[in-house]
Amino acid sequence: MDVGQCGIARVGASYGGSALRVMVFQGTGNLGDMMQAVALSRLVGPSVGFFRDQPHLSPAPNSQGIAAGFMLGPTAENPEKLLFAGIYWLCSHGNWKWLMRSPAPIGARDPETHIRLVEHGVYSKLIGCVTLTLPRYEGPRNGELYVDCEGPGESMSHSIPKDVKFDEEWDLCLNRLDRYRKATLVHTSRIHVAMPCVAMGTPVRYTGKIDGRTSIIPAIGIAIGEPCLPDIRKWRDSYIEYLAQYAGIGASMDVPVKPNVMEGA
Repeated sequence: MDVGQCGIARVGASYGGSALRVMVFQGTGNLGDMMQAVALSRLVGPSVGFFRDQPHLSPAPNSQGIAAGFMLGPTAENPEKLLFAGIYWLCSHGNWKWLMRSPAPIGARDPETHIRLVEHGVYSKLIGCVTLTLPRYEGPRNGELYVDCEGPGESMSHSIPKDVKFDEEWDLCLNRLDRYRKATLVHTSRIHVAMPCVAMGTPVRYTGKIDGRTSIIPAIGIAIGEPCLPDIRKWRDSYIEYLAQYAGIGASMDVPVKPNVMEGA
C-alpha cells in the first residue's frame, strides 16, 4: 500500500475495507461549505463522506480521513486519523489539544488560524483554501454575476435551505461553479465565491468584510472593492504539495468525484 508520511492512503487505497473519507457538509445553509468538499473530492478521487455536523451519518470514525473547511471545534471524529488540510479553526474555542492529536501539521486555511494555532503551541502550516486548487478555465466568457451583493446584473446567493439533500446540494454546487468560471466578472461578498473564481481565472470584485475568518482574501491578493485577478499559483502549489507530503496524494481527477454518503443524507 502506498501511503503518505502520516499514514493517509493514496487515491484508491483502503483501510480494513473502508475507503479514504473526506469531510462533507449538509444543513449549513451556506453553499460555500460544499464548494470546499467539491474541490477536495477532485483531488482525492473516490471516497466516503463524513459529515461535520451529523456524526450519525458518518461511518467508520476510526478510519483515515481528510478535513477541509470551517471547523467549529472538536467533533466526534478521532483526530489521530484525520489530516486537517485547509481548515478555519473557530479560534474562540479553546480545545487546542484535540487538534494536537493529529499526526501531521495542521494545514491552516488562513493567516488568522495559522497565527492562533502557533500561539497555542500547535504545529501549523499555512496552506490556503482547497478551492484555490480548482482548475483554470480558458474558454469563452459572458456576463457579470452578483452573488450576495447588490448590482444591476444577474443576482445569485450562496444562502440555501437547510433541508436540501446532499445530492441536490452537490449538483447545485457544480452548476454554480460552471457559471462562475464562464463569467466575465463576479461581484460578491462571499469568500467561497471569490476564491473559486480567481482559481478558475474569473476576475472578481470582493465586497465583503475583512476579519480573521476572511483574512485569506488579502493574503492571496484579492483587492477590496475593485475588480482583480491575482496570481494564486503559489497557493495552489502549496496546497497540493501539502497533500502530496502528508497524504501521498498526487494526480487529481479531471472532475470532482462525489463521495459516497450514508442513506438518509
